Amino acid sequence: IWTNNGNIRILFMSRRSSESRPIGRQLENESVLMERLNLLLNGKVEAVSIDFARIPDVKEQIAIASQADMIVGIHGAGLSHALFLPQHGGLLELRHLPKFGWWCFEKFAILRGILYDHWLNTKYPDNFRKDSKGDYFTFDIDPIIETAKKMAVAIEAKK
Repeated sequence: IWTNNGNIRILFMSRRSSESRPIGRQLENESVLMERLNLLLNGKVEAVSIDFARIPDVKEQIAIASQADMIVGIHGAGLSHALFLPQHGGLLELRHLPKFGWWCFEKFAILRGILYDHWLNTKYPDNFRKDSKGDYFTFDIDPIIETAKKMAVAIEAKK
């Protein structure tokens, strides 16, 4: 999935509904986030979006995650793939609810010795909607990009 080995590789953990299964915590403006991530560090970033629910082979999921330098995603089990990041890697957790108490992925990052940061959605419930295919958030992309940029610079220095 990666095309250039010299770039900082960012894996966005996408969450998408299927015809048979609604899913929560989908990012409605994911395409905008992906465009902006790919512009970081004057184009020295390669960001890809993958929904691991569509890749049933766990070994393939681990192989993909282990080739990334950074994982970005909304809080959920998929962020546990950060355990397989290289030592210079980092995890940026997008926390969808302002008073959400589970900090397990920060602890994973600390135990693993990788970088960790988070962005907190302070606009809930104004940026939230729900339908028969799941629930959706529209995040303010600018502060997420600023946090991702700081992490990408730190990863580039460690790499």
